[in-house]
Amino acid sequence: MRRFITVSMAALLVLGCGEEGAAVKGKDVGSSVFGPDSGAQSLSDLGGGAAADSGAAGADTGPSGSDAGAATSDVAAPDTGALDTGAQTADSAGGAADSAAGSPDGGAIDAGPGGCGSCDDSDPCTTDGCTDGKCTHDLTVDGCRIDGACIAPKAKKAAGSCLVCKPSVSKVAWSATLAGGDCDDGDPCTVSDACVVENGVGICGSKPMDCTTLDGACTQGVCQKGACQVASKADGGSCNDGDACTDQDTCAGGQCSGKAKDCSGTADDCNDATCSQGVCSKKPKTTGSACSDGDPCTTGDACFGGVCSSKPMDCSGQAGPCVLAACKAGKCVKTNKPKGQACVDGNPCTTGDVCDAGGKCAGKAMNCSSKNGVCVVGVCAGGSCIAKNKPNGTACSDGESCTSNDKCTSGKCVGAATKDAYEPNGSAPGKLLGTKTDCEPPATFKAVISPKNELDWYYFKAQDKSFCTIQPEVKLTALAADMDVCIYFKCGNGKTGDKTVQCTQGKYDGGGPGGTAGCCSFNSGKIAEYAKIKPRCSTLGAGDESGTVYVRVRSKGGKSCGGYTLSWAAKK
Repeated sequence: MRRFITVSMAALLVLGCGEEGAAVKGKDVGSSVFGPDSGAQSLSDLGGGAAADSGAAGADTGPSGSDAGAATSDVAAPDTGALDTGAQTADSAGGAADSAAGSPDGGAIDAGPGGCGSCDDSDPCTTDGCTDGKCTHDLTVDGCRIDGACIAPKAKKAAGSCLVCKPSVSKVAWSATLAGGDCDDGDPCTVSDACVVENGVGICGSKPMDCTTLDGACTQGVCQKGACQVASKADGGSCNDGDACTDQDTCAGGQCSGKAKDCSGTADDCNDATCSQGVCSKKPKTTGSACSDGDPCTTGDACFGGVCSSKPMDCSGQAGPCVLAACKAGKCVKTNKPKGQACVDGNPCTTGDVCDAGGKCAGKAMNCSSKNGVCVVGVCAGGSCIAKNKPNGTACSDGESCTSNDKCTSGKCVGAATKDAYEPNGSAPGKLLGTKTDCEPPATFKAVISPKNELDWYYFKAQDKSFCTIQPEVKLTALAADMDVCIYFKCGNGKTGDKTVQCTQGKYDGGGPGGTAGCCSFNSGKIAEYAKIKPRCSTLGAGDESGTVYVRVRSKGGKSCGGYTLSWAAKK
């Protein structure tokens, strides 16, 4: 840099740093220019090239030479930011004329009266001078000098920066902007960039771009080049798949998965293991599913409502009244009850049932002898005594002397009635005894059979001889019971009735067979009975009195199997 400092030029130079458009070292700069690639504003020459200062011609004579009044021409030095004055000066003190050609921008200053020598500080932001023999270096603008660069007031350190030139704070260092001012931290993955002041230093604060909406169990939202993108977390990292029924959840390929929670300890024969909301529980198997209750003495094991149900092994088929049967180790085992222990033999027709030493139940047969009879025997049926018929044909005795060959029939003893030559004769006219004349003696026979309420009928012919008197008669003797005897007469000429007979023994009775009349003996008890009639068939009884005689023997009660003896005759 080349500077010419004279008293006259100092009066013309107005130097100062200020806002845009400030004059720099005697020139009208127009605007501040920022320095090298730091982004800060710096001052520079604005001539565009070498500046040519043209001065008026004068006569400068002095010891160093003479200008010969010729005009001098300063050739500007290379563009370093310093400004050549190029003014034509006159040395009034010595009267010498400086003929200074434009020299390279080396900062040399012609020694003045003060004798400061060179005061060039090589700082483009200062005006170098000498005052009272001392070099002065005043800022040429009302701005800042930072890192050798001239910075205009309010100029930022860089675009988006939070550092600015504030001469009122510092002219040699960057100052912080007001908090909240716009800035750009240069990171496309931050938002809400704004200046903040920390410890007096202005920095560009920001917040990371929020990509959490893309976060997942194994993924995370990340910003790349100013946009949120999904990125997988590292494989093997822990995560939560949101399923409480999984354990050891880990990431793999951006997916979170875990191992099913081990609930096997809650399972059993009738329950599957299941997990719900992280809690292991039992889930009953289908009703009827096979299971084992672990008891060898049960059968039909099957699941019901999550429980293994079964039935005890049935050993009852091997038990008895005096035998116990129970399952042991899956088999039925029999054990005899103590001897003498009461039991039930299953027979209702025994009493006092007790167990014997061999495990058998025995009782005494029920005594049903009270039901015994001639043709029945007392037996027990269903716990009650009944009379059971003896087999038909079984020999017996009906207790009747009037019967023989007694046999049981349908529970009753029945004997055949004893017959003799005079049976049967239960109805009139009955048994024919024969013919008797009034001159013959009586005939007698023994009637063996004569049961209770016996009724016997007999008849015989009575002949009237001329030399005898005919009077038919009958007698009963040797009676086995109380009996009566009656005799009725029918005339040979056919006459019957009450006028045909006359009772010579017994009482008259007109109830004989065929309207006949006769006489009856009604003695009580076993007293002999005797009846006799006198026929009246002819006139005055002087004629033939022959006829038929009917005899009736009748028992009045009681046993009469001993019979009777009957005598009969036609004579008086």
